[in-house]
Amino acid sequence: MVGVPPTNPSACSFPFGAGRAGSARAAPCETRIVPRRGRVENGLERELIERRDIGPAERSALRAQARAIDVADAAHDSDAVTRASAVYLDLRTAAGLTSAGARPVDVGEQLLADIMRPGPGSFDAPNT
Repeated sequence: MVGVPPTNPSACSFPFGAGRAGSARAAPCETRIVPRRGRVENGLERELIERRDIGPAERSALRAQARAIDVADAAHDSDAVTRASAVYLDLRTAAGLTSAGARPVDVGEQLLADIMRPGPGSFDAPNT
């Protein structure tokens, strides 16, 4: 069984399958090193657990961008964090994810808020 990791954990004590019963060509114990998730990637993962409407491609893009923020943060590169965060927020908005406590934007509500916002009128003359 070349290329298949052993199912017996005690078989991992021998490098490249030497001394194991069977073929000398048996696969070595495969150890996968997985870096720890950063805080942004962990937060995203918690949100994605609840959301079934986001497809695999969007999930992958969100995870990759969250990882980019965590890597830039670990490197203490504030410029890279800023650029990665801007893209990440755009991806979140496109996927329908909002920040904690924020409501999705309703077009009608936004229009009314813009109309009701105080501002200079066309009839206002400057006080000079």
